[in-house]
Amino acid sequence: MPYYKFDDNDLLYNQIKTHPRCEFFIYSGSYYYNNRAKVSGSFTENLKHTSVGHISLHEINVDRNDLIYPFVTKQGSRTSFKTTSTSNFNNDFAFGDEIAGTYPLTASLHRKYFAAENPTTAATRNYINAIKNNLRAYQPQSTHFQSSTDLRDLDDTEINMLSVPSIFYGSAIKKGSVDLKFYVSGTLVAEASDKNHNGELVHSGPTGSAYSGSTVGFVMYNEGFIILTGNTAFQLFDDAAGTGTESQKHTDVYIPDESARTASWVHFGHTGSVNQDPILSSSYSLSFEGTTYTPVLTMFAHAPKGKLNNSLNPTYIERNQNIESNSGSLGYTENKNLKVKNTMSSSYIYDQEYEKQVFISKIGIYDEDKNLIAIAKLAKPVRKTDELEYTFKLKYDL
Repeated sequence: MPYYKFDDNDLLYNQIKTHPRCEFFIYSGSYYYNNRAKVSGSFTENLKHTSVGHISLHEINVDRNDLIYPFVTKQGSRTSFKTTSTSNFNNDFAFGDEIAGTYPLTASLHRKYFAAENPTTAATRNYINAIKNNLRAYQPQSTHFQSSTDLRDLDDTEINMLSVPSIFYGSAIKKGSVDLKFYVSGTLVAEASDKNHNGELVHSGPTGSAYSGSTVGFVMYNEGFIILTGNTAFQLFDDAAGTGTESQKHTDVYIPDESARTASWVHFGHTGSVNQDPILSSSYSLSFEGTTYTPVLTMFAHAPKGKLNNSLNPTYIERNQNIESNSGSLGYTENKNLKVKNTMSSSYIYDQEYEKQVFISKIGIYDEDKNLIAIAKLAKPVRKTDELEYTFKLKYDL
């Protein structure tokens, strides 16, 4: 079997940039990811053992009753899981004990609500403090990324924080793709989008609604955080002219143990319950596009003229021939005078003149030690003769 080495011009390295779309719909305490429903399997009612709205990070336990789990044995190396504290490792496990983890590991949209606080008695907001350094990188885009402005202060104002794990968007969220919709009783009452491509979430709908054009939050593209600071109540009047009375506004209890409040952006994504009854009036939609880069290796494999004209297929030679010429304790010799089968045919000539031809069906890729690392299979074998030459273009996603 012949081997050919790739030249420098035969290898091309590039990457594919894609923007996969992602959408979360939130209703009655549940998250729904890309409209995916719960799927049952042959051995379990939950195929991937993940909740609705979550995705499995490894997808190891698929349609299984006996779940696979990670484990380590306590020994002199003192290797353990990050979720096992040092005190538990020292006190709860003896040498030789098995320390087990759990699969699957899942990810989903996460919401964190911060109530308005008195600046003099405000508790430390660890989530907000952790992103302040990152906010400085976005401030040249918009002043709304400042932690303190004339309108609000992230240390004490009412804040709604949405966290999107990077597994949903890849390298970063695409600018201008974020769109949030707030529904009450199935009717769209407010929409905000990143229409200026600068991270500002602008109240943009529905058409003619109050506060249109106002900034209600911002998006941190690289970190996957969406911060909503708009706490002005929506104008949810029954009549289209907006002349209804205050009592005609829709109100819902978004915070347990508090009185009913009119919906606003700081309540977006609320899935709690009051007296064990979920909030059924409000539902929410969050959609965006991610940015992913896939490295691609393109290889050009050449089949030159006058070469690659022998086959390893046993049917390549004529029947009833003795392949073995001589064999013994010292070695084995193949018959050098084997006749190759004439596979040439013609519609006009009964006995076509012999000509070398093979059919290329597979191309193997080997490493420098001649270990087979990849196989490219052709959908239809290609006929190769002495006069023909081919170049096969192979692509491999790294």
